[in-house]
Amino acid sequence: MYESIKSNFRRIVAAHCVLENFIALERTGNVGGVPRYSDCFVYILSGRARYEFSDYSFVVSAGEILYLPKGGVYEIEKLTDEYRFIFVDFDFESDGKNYRGEALRVADSASAEKLFRKMDATFLERAEWWQPSLLSALYEVYACVMRCGGRDYRTGAVVERVRPACEAMLSGYADPDFSVAALGEKCGLKESQFRRLFSEAYGVSPVRYLTRLRLGRAKALLESGDCSISAVAAQSGFSDEYYFNRAFTKNVGITPGKYAEFKSKYRKV
Repeated sequence: MYESIKSNFRRIVAAHCVLENFIALERTGNVGGVPRYSDCFVYILSGRARYEFSDYSFVVSAGEILYLPKGGVYEIEKLTDEYRFIFVDFDFESDGKNYRGEALRVADSASAEKLFRKMDATFLERAEWWQPSLLSALYEVYACVMRCGGRDYRTGAVVERVRPACEAMLSGYADPDFSVAALGEKCGLKESQFRRLFSEAYGVSPVRYLTRLRLGRAKALLESGDCSISAVAAQSGFSDEYYFNRAFTKNVGITPGKYAEFKSKYRKV
């Protein structure tokens, strides 16, 4: 299962986050047996619950991260009076495969909880930078999960080694002159070392990571309806409109213009 997360996380395209408090409910699940519309990570804040799929089930407890796959149909049975969690939905470019849900133990549950609370606060505040910040935190969750379960992953020391580059990209992704070599220097690494360690930590190249942050910002600007396509490209860190159109269409599946048009119609509903 860890390998499926590792391979699919390279293709993440969107995310949102919600905190739930199951105190009154005894049992819930997919309404009407409708499959999940996205993949999902869940951090269990308190309590225990059983997740029942058609052919398997498992119990999750406070301090664990739960992975729920897109297309999964299940019911949740509370095993304690209170069951609280934060979940973050995210979309992959589909590879047509079906994956199993699973409870994932993490070595540092306090750090994992901090990341999920950060995502929850970021999503609720919806400041102008919220999409890149949410995606950045989600990649941190990925690294946390893989450090625990991926046999080819080392300790958190790798993540800490490249963290200065992540922070630089999150604060300066709108700068079109970012170079991988310069990011490596911030971490005290040669470019080849930096590329290898960054991919090892986050399952994605530094270029792809930066592109995801820029696309998150671009989506927010397009959704606002206040900017032209060329202005969106410039404010998101893309060097020119042509490259922006190519990157956006490749990763999102539609052109920036179509995306803005769709969001405009949605706002009017």
